[in-house]
Formats: sequence, structure tokens, C-alpha cells
Amino acid sequence: MGWQAIVAPFVQAGNTIVLNNQGFFVYNGSPALGNLIASIVPATVTDPYGNVSIAGEYTYGPNGAALGIAANGSFPAIIFSPPSVTHQSVNPQISAQAGNAGLANEYEFMVQFSGASGLDSSAIELFSESADGTIAAKIAAIIGGVQLLTLTKTNVTITVPITATSGTAASPTVITTDTPHQATLLNGWTNSGANANGLWYKLLSTGSVELTIDILPPNAVVGNSVCFTLPLGYRPQTPKNLGPIGWNNPQVNNSASLPWVFVASNGNIVITGIEVANIGMFGTYTLPLW
Repeated sequence: MGWQAIVAPFVQAGNTIVLNNQGFFVYNGSPALGNLIASIVPATVTDPYGNVSIAGEYTYGPNGAALGIAANGSFPAIIFSPPSVTHQSVNPQISAQAGNAGLANEYEFMVQFSGASGLDSSAIELFSESADGTIAAKIAAIIGGVQLLTLTKTNVTITVPITATSGTAASPTVITTDTPHQATLLNGWTNSGANANGLWYKLLSTGSVELTIDILPPNAVVGNSVCFTLPLGYRPQTPKNLGPIGWNNPQVNNSASLPWVFVASNGNIVITGIEVANIGMFGTYTLPLW
């Protein structure tokens, strides 16, 4: 006589517990749709009453709420399912992993992940020092796949401008720390003055951006040309005309008007109204970010 699948329901503390060839199930009272409160199953299944049981060890609440412990891929994780969600593409979760497992420089780390319903998500990563001391312990903050902050025992690295606001809405106090950044020019623009000067940008304590421009267009440029695109954090909310830009020997070139500096809301810096090719252009501007 061969083995048979056994369904073994029993009641304990007001709950019905069922053990069968699908897994282990706990119901709030008699088994029925909507009253599954816990399960341990090797793979996601639907029980005979229509309840979906998620692979791993899970407890369930109303409106799709769930909390689970599972081997998420090759590492253990605590996985959260918020109730009533309709756009969730990745669950919020806390996972534990190891780098260089089994090697002399092995280290452990944990990831607290926000989950995702839209394009960007965020995470905090906690890393231990490696077993041989060659890799330092650190904390990393990530948004949209970009590591924005790294904190070690001896150093803090921040890759975006720092802004702290206090005071009142009518009279805020803004403290900003930033250093000048040199742009990598686009569309054939080059630094003027034998490859010196160039285009630089810096966030000011007022919350505006200072632009210093000393650049040379390619010989063929006449009209309008994008010379650089400012990164996020340095772009105005609305387009800004910053005014005319100086250029070399205007009397000799005999242009009808000065070129103009325009910054679009996507960060494009456009030199408009270029009437003479291959002339060095220069100026310093304050770019409001409103």
C-alpha cells in the first residue's frame, strides 16, 4: 500500500489548522475564503477555499495585507505587503546578505528597501567591515538606483547639494554647502582661452545657482545651441532668460545683436541668437531655481 495525501484539520484556540500536501494553513475559525491568517508553503498556491498562500512563512490581514519570512532568491528576507495596494510592483522588504561569502574578505550587509509603485524607489544599506579588515563598514542611502550618501567611521560622502531650511516661510534661512563643478560641454562647444576657463556651476547659499561661462562654439554653429545640461538639483522649475552674453571683438564681427543665455526647465543651457561662428563667449549669471 503506497503513501496517500492526508488532510488533517484540527482546532486549537479557536483556529482551524490544516496540514496537507500543499503545506500548513491556519484559519480564523472554519476554513473559508477570507479567513486564512497564516501559512507555510514551499510555493505560492491557492487553497481549496480560494485563499492565495504566498511561498514561505506568511501571516495575513484584511485587504491583502501580509507579512512574510522567505528566502528571497538566495538570501533571507522579511517581506511586507501593504493592504489595498493596486500599483505595487516590488514589495517593501528587509533582507540580509553577504559579500565575498567564504573568502577572507567576507562581509555581511542588510538592505531596507522601500518597495516600488512608481519609477523611483529608495533603500538604506548597512555593511559590516570585512573579516580581514580590508573593506570598511559603511551605511549607504540610495534613491532611484543612485547612491546619494555614504557614511563610514572616518568619512561622509554626499553626491547632491545639501540644503537646510529654518526660520519662517516668509523669511527662511537656507544653509547650502557646495563647490564649483566644471561642465563637460555638449555639441562641439569647447573651453575658451586655450582650453582654460569653460562652464562652471555652483549652488549658492541663497538657493540660486551661479553660472560662470567662458566657452567657444564650434565653427559651424550659428543660431541656437545647447552647450550643457544642468543635473538635477541645479535646474529651474520654470524656463529662465538670463540675459545677453559677452563675446570677443563685437565691432570686428559686426553682429546685429548679442547672443543670449537661456536655461530650460530640463536643465538645458542654450546660447540663442548666435549670428557669427567661432567667437568666444563669456559671462557670469545667477540662476533662480523657482
